[in-house]
Amino acid sequence: MRELIAREKGESDPWDLKLVRGGLLDIEFIAQYLILAHARQRPELLDVSTRAVITKAGEFGLLTPEDAAVLADAHRLYTDATEIMRLTIAGPFDPSQAASGVKRRIADAAALPDFEALAASIKEARALVRLTYRRVLGRSAGE
Repeated sequence: MRELIAREKGESDPWDLKLVRGGLLDIEFIAQYLILAHARQRPELLDVSTRAVITKAGEFGLLTPEDAAVLADAHRLYTDATEIMRLTIAGPFDPSQAASGVKRRIADAAALPDFEALAASIKEARALVRLTYRRVLGRSAGE
């Protein structure tokens, strides 16, 4: 499914925090897998919030505490940044075209000191989410 979406919609834009590898879509796939695999034994895992599913999975031992923290932190970072990008930019976000004030507001929304720290945090989060994705769903999942 991951590959189909990548072919249909693309995944090359590092600022499309939904579709890029290691982005929101990968976190959502992990949450959906955990529900499908474990909700029968753990019905309290069911929730409409991806972040809540990830948190509960960590509490139930379905994810390591480290993996749950990586996914929850990345989800927060991505959603905080995406909300401001959607409010301030029409169309795809291109940092080279965005005003410095807009970039500062996006970094502020993610509780980071500046846009460079935001870009570095997103890059690191994407790599960590991909590692977690492979650990949870298997090395060949969506690769």
